[in-house]
Amino acid sequence: MLSNNSVQKIQSERLKNIPNLNSLLKISIGLILFTIISTAFVYADTISVDVEGTSYDVDYTATGMTVSAIEADTDFISLILAVEVTDSTGILDIAFERNFFDSIYEGLDDDFIILADGDEPAFTEIETTSTSRTLSIELPSGTEEVEIIGSVFGSFASVEEPTETPKTETPKTETPKTETPKTQ
Repeated sequence: MLSNNSVQKIQSERLKNIPNLNSLLKISIGLILFTIISTAFVYADTISVDVEGTSYDVDYTATGMTVSAIEADTDFISLILAVEVTDSTGILDIAFERNFFDSIYEGLDDDFIILADGDEPAFTEIETTSTSRTLSIELPSGTEEVEIIGSVFGSFASVEEPTETPKTETPKTETPKTETPKTQ
């Protein structure tokens, strides 16, 4: 049988392997700092798109989905993304540098138009700065294509139809006709 000293010796050997409170505190603080630092790198993925011979990088995060390709449609000033939504709802957070792609009207920010397989999904603009705009798009399961329509590709601004200014007519003043007396 084990004596009392033997039991205490075994217990003290077990306690040597357990970290003390200071070590646990240091580990906890380290994990917290790691979490804070890792969330600073929001965009885990980048995909390149070619617009009339110039390559641009687009930062995005995809949750519950994958993005396999992106292409630019310069005729419609849009980006078309090939996606596969594997969860019941996929979330695509995508950022555009304003000098690459933007949606403006009369010098002010305008909403992007977004289509997911031809339907309009729910989306919000989650960040707007003087140099970039970030959208968060909620996509239903099974979505295969997302089109984001703006108004400007780099230096390629969309051509707006010229507005016709109404012509103002100058009122015609009629001079009263004076009848000449008839001679008989």
